Amino acid sequence: MEESRKDGFFLVDDVDLLKLQFTDLYGQLKVVELTRGRAKKAVTEGYSVDCTVLGDREKNGQGQLYLKPDRDTCRILPWDSGQENVAGVICEVVDQEGSPSPLDTRSLLKKML
Repeated sequence: MEESRKDGFFLVDDVDLLKLQFTDLYGQLKVVELTRGRAKKAVTEGYSVDCTVLGDREKNGQGQLYLKPDRDTCRILPWDSGQENVAGVICEVVDQEGSPSPLDTRSLLKKML
């Protein structure tokens, strides 16, 4: 599949379904599945989610957040490829300005390392 990579990322045209993966405040994996048309926009602009998806019940001033795909983590998921080409990518959770959200457990872990 390396031939289908461009700038370290799978070409969205080669993928029928893209799974945006992130973890909530409790460490549970969450997944948003996007078809090819919606995936193109999500890869370039991010995908909008409400902070309650991450487990923040009070919203604590966060409101709208965005899933920003980490291009280095995009992989074809062979076990998930029935009749579709399915890819998964781990996302960072950022605010409207593009700064890491304090609700993003992945960015919190990166700070600790």
